[in-house]
Amino acid sequence: SFHHGDAVLSAILLGFIGAFLLNIVMYHLSGDLNRACNAGSFIVIAFVLGLVYHGGHENTALYWLFPFPTLLFGLLGARRGLIVNSSVACCVLALLVWPELTLAEYREAEKYRFMASLVIVIMVSWLNEAGRHHNLESMDELQRQKEILANIDVLTQLPNRRFLDHTLPQHLKAQPSAYFPLALIACDLDHFKQINDQYGHAIGDLALQHVARILASNLRQQDIACRYGGEEFLLLLPHCQPEHCVRIAESLREAVASYRFHW
Repeated sequence: SFHHGDAVLSAILLGFIGAFLLNIVMYHLSGDLNRACNAGSFIVIAFVLGLVYHGGHENTALYWLFPFPTLLFGLLGARRGLIVNSSVACCVLALLVWPELTLAEYREAEKYRFMASLVIVIMVSWLNEAGRHHNLESMDELQRQKEILANIDVLTQLPNRRFLDHTLPQHLKAQPSAYFPLALIACDLDHFKQINDQYGHAIGDLALQHVARILASNLRQQDIACRYGGEEFLLLLPHCQPEHCVRIAESLREAVASYRFHW
């Protein structure tokens, strides 16, 4: 375009390329993806409207605009992408309806065919992006559920050994002020093997479930009761002083001792 002496079109094309590359560089420097997507969308909108205004080489600009609705959906997502694409389509329609607003000279049939095609492209792109977004949300939810299940003991519904070994250290490192000073209470059920031998493992499982409920119901909201092993439990008490921790441990022991187990 510059070689053919079209300074305006050259400026539009080179400006778009330069702005988009600059946006990529700024993203790598700042790491702010949301800002980069918003800036990229603004650049695309300006380019589309500028191209329609100029007409491109021999008024072929309209044929080059069809990839950009998909690009806007990719940058903004399904909901915001639909709003922005619809707004851009309205602006393009205004430029085509009032030819005095543009440098280009488009044929009447070309205008309406382009708008009809653009609307179809926007609809199809929106359906594709909405479906992709739904699939990603489903996968994220599935991953969250798998992560929750991996950290929960199936029998007692308390956090398990994996939670203590892998998940809890991450929380302690990320938010130490929310946990420390941290008190620990180790619990072991005496003579539990006799319950399994005399009544069977099914009754032993029920006993563990009852004990888990007793422990959880007698702790503060911020405290964490975990099943550490077979009949072993570990209680984590954030911001708890040693003397208070001893009193809690004794009250829990009394609660289990006084509970009437029925089978």
